[in-house]
Amino acid sequence: SFGNKPKGAQRGKGVPVFGWGEEIELVMYFRVLKRVPSNQKLFVHIDTQGNRLHGDHYPLGGDFQTNYWLPGDIVRDSHKISVENYTKQGQHGIGMGFYKGSDRMKVVPASAHKGDRVMLGELMVRSL
Repeated sequence: SFGNKPKGAQRGKGVPVFGWGEEIELVMYFRVLKRVPSNQKLFVHIDTQGNRLHGDHYPLGGDFQTNYWLPGDIVRDSHKISVENYTKQGQHGIGMGFYKGSDRMKVVPASAHKGDRVMLGELMVRSL
């Protein structure tokens, strides 16, 4: 979900709308199904034509490493991504996943993802 939207952010046709210079706050909840053997970093990619907005980070600022998550835990993570002034205007998908080094965590079932990421939704970038 999207956290508090910055002043000026609007909604358009069911997707949140952001302009250059604004911040996107993504709030994600994870229900832990099984132990993770190592500390994983979270990637969030908003792919636009010509560039990618990155939101790579350790969940919870690294304060609660993924290798300490236990089955049944519900973990809430919040992260902000700036909309750079070179971001192509239009509607863009938001994908996320976990990784350590060059290894990506496998996403199952296959119907729940696109490649090595889960698609969270879309947002619109336009001048406000």
